[in-house]
Amino acid sequence: LTELSSGTERPRGGSTITQQLAKNLFLDGERTIARKLRELLYALELERALGKLRILELYLNVVELGPEIYGVRQAAEHYFLKQPEYLAPHEAAFLTAILPSPRSWHARVLAGRRGPEETMDRILANMINTGALEEDVARWAQAEPLIIVPPQP
Repeated sequence: LTELSSGTERPRGGSTITQQLAKNLFLDGERTIARKLRELLYALELERALGKLRILELYLNVVELGPEIYGVRQAAEHYFLKQPEYLAPHEAAFLTAILPSPRSWHARVLAGRRGPEETMDRILANMINTGALEEDVARWAQAEPLIIVPPQP
């Protein structure tokens, strides 16, 4: 547990992707120290049995990216009417940027408010720094408007 949330007595903690996967696969949403310990034990076993790349793949297939939107494939189809392999860099950066609070970003975007542009820019910069994206492609992605498809009735 890394900190107490401001204004409440409920502990808040940072979780690794492996811990988040363990929580999503095996545990309910209760916020107790006992649940956090179970999450840690599941995470250790997942790392031992699967390895980091497989854990990341599973996480990307189950992570919530909006209300009732689970996994990158469903999110890419929901927001952009595309399969993940056809996402432009700024679209992929958007999906990454909304991860900390996907439901609130979903509501903001549907209400026509701005997206997480600053976070998306940082993600694109990190992609350049790690060699995952060329600088000219990142500049193009930053200049392109993010077009999110309206929800289907």
